[in-house]
Amino acid sequence: MALPDENPNAVTHIRNNKIALRACISYEYLIGKSSFEAYKSFCKQMGDDIMEYGEFDFWFYTLGKEGVALDSEISWNPKSKLLGDMPNEILVKIMDIQDPINRIVIRKVSQRFRSLFDVMDPGFKSFKCVLDTSEVEVVLKDNYTPRDDSYSEADDYNSEYEDDYDDYERLLKDTIIYDEDIREKSHVNVRCGNRVKQMKDELYYERAAKDLLVILKNPKLRLEQFIFKFGSSLAYSDLNQAENFASILKSCSPIHAKQVRVEYPDLAFDASKILSLFQPKALTNIKLKCSNLADISAIFELEQWKNAKSVEINSFTKFPIGNLFHLSQFSVKLESFSVDDAIKIRDILLKSPSFQSGKFTSYSSNFQEMLKVFVPRFDGLSGSLVYTNKKFKFIIEAHRGFIKFEKVGAAV
Repeated sequence: MALPDENPNAVTHIRNNKIALRACISYEYLIGKSSFEAYKSFCKQMGDDIMEYGEFDFWFYTLGKEGVALDSEISWNPKSKLLGDMPNEILVKIMDIQDPINRIVIRKVSQRFRSLFDVMDPGFKSFKCVLDTSEVEVVLKDNYTPRDDSYSEADDYNSEYEDDYDDYERLLKDTIIYDEDIREKSHVNVRCGNRVKQMKDELYYERAAKDLLVILKNPKLRLEQFIFKFGSSLAYSDLNQAENFASILKSCSPIHAKQVRVEYPDLAFDASKILSLFQPKALTNIKLKCSNLADISAIFELEQWKNAKSVEINSFTKFPIGNLFHLSQFSVKLESFSVDDAIKIRDILLKSPSFQSGKFTSYSSNFQEMLKVFVPRFDGLSGSLVYTNKKFKFIIEAHRGFIKFEKVGAAV
């Protein structure tokens, strides 16, 4: 298209021809520009006095998105209100009917929307972040179905939460992906459904972390579950990247969430850096799955751990079992479980009024033999027994590889 100073006669002709002007606007839409970027380009070609932005925006979407014909009799009404002219009550209603991802997109439209989004309920209850080599995936769900907190050996840990996202269309709608550009690693592609936007001169995990800060800092955010997962391809060479990502998120704490799940492969990452992001009094359930629990003692020092009610550790590790005695429910894997551990459970844990159930898994311990700690005359022919102390009654079940304690009522 010719610039005004190159072919002024052609520009004058176009300026005086409404169909030609509409064709220029439609062209700007078709080449994929945003409304405001297209308007700046249009004014550069046709002159700054050709059209107000409100009218241009009307035609940009009417011709482009709605596909109205160039010679349509539809006309622009200058008295019609722009979105930005509407009262906050109307804008809040617009935000309320959007799904979580669209709310984030709308937030970027104007400062007014940003101000509204940052103080209203963001609209999602489940948050999932997967950090992998060259990619960060974020899934936001506006609903959450509580699961049974008990641990089952038959559970496929990696797919336990994936089952919730069996609808592929819904998955696309709920997901934002930040991936490293394959041609230029200093650029990141942000994908949401069928929309793609490239951000230049930014690392993919830094761009993702910046957007997450906006979401997670929201004072109205109340999560039912927060899942933080490292992808299987993340290697030791990427540990600094994982540490940097967690450090950026630190500025958004404390996050209000009831359940937190941290999952990572054989990577010497300190899970306490994630758990410390959360409000201790809000967090009741902690789940950890990792091949390498780096310095688990740091986790036990956290207020988040001390205030938790339920814990799952799906990784064979070694620690003093007294760190579990404040919990009402737990399921943990240990490298070994000793007779001394069984005595501590009998003399301390099973006397706690808050304790409800607990399970220890260890493939190097004879749990059936340890039942004699609770019933000395136990003959070993059965894998379960009833144990009663002065206050409570329990069913204790022991088989090869695990022992389980369940409170069933008060002592008679």
